[in-house]
Amino acid sequence: MVTARLPFIGSLAKNGKKAKPSGIDTTSAIKVSSRELFFDLFTHISYMAALATARVSRAEMFSRAARLKLASARYFLEIQTLADRLGFDYAESCRLVGERISNPDASQLLLRMSGSLSAGEDEAEFLTREARVMAAQYEAKYEADIESMKKWTDAYVALSVSAVLIVVVTIVSTMIYSLGASSLIFVVLAVAMVTGFGAWVIRASAPREAFSRVAGLSSAHQLLAWQTFKISVPLGVSAAGLVYIVGGGLGWTFIAFGVGLIPPGFIMNMDARKLDKRDNDLSTTMRLLGGVTSAMSSTVADALNHVDKRSMASLEPNLRRLQTRMNARIDADLCWARFVLETGSEMIDRTVRIFWDAIRAGGDAGQVGQNTAFFASTVTALRMKRALVANTFQFLVYPLHGAVVGLLIFIINVMGLFGQILNDSSPEQSIEYSHPSPEIEAAASSLASFGVANMDFLNLLIMTTVIALTIANSMAISFASGGHWIRSAFNLGVLVLVSGVLMVVIPGAADGVFDAVIEN
Repeated sequence: MVTARLPFIGSLAKNGKKAKPSGIDTTSAIKVSSRELFFDLFTHISYMAALATARVSRAEMFSRAARLKLASARYFLEIQTLADRLGFDYAESCRLVGERISNPDASQLLLRMSGSLSAGEDEAEFLTREARVMAAQYEAKYEADIESMKKWTDAYVALSVSAVLIVVVTIVSTMIYSLGASSLIFVVLAVAMVTGFGAWVIRASAPREAFSRVAGLSSAHQLLAWQTFKISVPLGVSAAGLVYIVGGGLGWTFIAFGVGLIPPGFIMNMDARKLDKRDNDLSTTMRLLGGVTSAMSSTVADALNHVDKRSMASLEPNLRRLQTRMNARIDADLCWARFVLETGSEMIDRTVRIFWDAIRAGGDAGQVGQNTAFFASTVTALRMKRALVANTFQFLVYPLHGAVVGLLIFIINVMGLFGQILNDSSPEQSIEYSHPSPEIEAAASSLASFGVANMDFLNLLIMTTVIALTIANSMAISFASGGHWIRSAFNLGVLVLVSGVLMVVIPGAADGVFDAVIEN
């Protein structure tokens, strides 16, 4: 049987390292959420709808579906096993598997498929209709997730501000009354838990999808980002440790660590922007390529020689390389496989698999192009809506983080200066206030009992809060945006850098402000 996956797609493991070919074993399916499984089901039905235009047999169709490297492939593998080894027809096999599985979306799909096959309905018509239905359902689920994520990003901002205000009020209250170390530690832990919970909720509400290829990093920028990560991050950690050991201060330590994190994340963000453009242009490319192939009644290679590649926008360089390889009489499977690897996009990986397998099986090029374009356009249109929410949230969190961290550092520095001046005051200066009020006397007594030694403890708590906010904010941005985990290095690096710069700059600014107030 012909494998439905293009040669050596998936042979690159994560981080661009070589791995053994994955073969066709799908028994050890990857654990995914119900939302990720629905996307795989949508891919499967779109693949089978395109393949059905070639009028292949049911055995061939289910065999190819079972070989796809998707989480939903295990259902089709079980159907194929029942039909091959136990002699059930495919309608009965779909019914048995559909009744057994627990996922409602997959179960209902297989039961509908069983009814259609047993009734003798045309497979191409049924699968095309099911693809449209699943697209509508996927769109509804995705938009609901986006709306939920939007509300939780707004809630996260409110939670962060409220948590920081609680810390500020608690720290300032120590000037009036000693709250005790346990109370202050509890407040800081509560802030860390609240912000961490907010980031986790954003992750739970955001759509689950892969932008870069699940099989592993493969585009030039992706591989460069991984190589940079292996060099830049250890150097940043080493530099940060060295700065801290030689007494450079926590601010410069943060700056050194943040500078080490930013380069790989920045490169991966560049790749993410390229992926967005390629994915957005993919539906037009597939529709045009299928239409030209059908109109010419020729091959895809001939269509590539006649189509105007300038209309394919960001995919033009990749398609020109694809055309050159095909004209050089290189195996078409290898050409398409290299095309997918160079783009590094999971969407292109799935779409090309649908398009090329159906064309190679003898499907109608025009109809196949329409089916694959519909699949790609449905997903990319929804991703644009997510990007709008995620980008707005990202540009809000950056200045918010700077404001709250700056406020915390400013307050603790002002308190330290005020306590130092009070402790350094001479007894003669205090005689001027012969009859202080009980409130002033109590406040002075409280601050005097607080002492300079406790400022180290307060500074430790503030720095712990800053670190917790930095981690939680970077996680929240990354969960909202999605994409490869290396992208989160950029968000964390920027926030760590901002925190470090504020730690270096604000103490001097607070000293200047305090001196100006004292002089006046």
